[in-house]
Amino acid sequence: MPAAAETLQTPFAAELRRLIRARFPLLSITTGLSEYVTTTGTEWGTMAAIAIITLVPALIVFSVVQRHIVAGLTFGAVKE
Repeated sequence: MPAAAETLQTPFAAELRRLIRARFPLLSITTGLSEYVTTTGTEWGTMAAIAIITLVPALIVFSVVQRHIVAGLTFGAVKE
């Protein structure tokens, strides 16, 4: 198990994962978010919180590897 994943082994995180898996066992993020849109209304606060929680890891990964992505994109564009 990676070191970063070990830091998420708190009782709160375990309970949060259990609750999420109980409510949405095998749904993708977009399908899970659509569960909060009903005929009586939309739970915007919950949807925004889930969207931010799922966006943060992608932003962290992108900020770490951004220079490699840019270098890879420009490598093929430079004519020698």
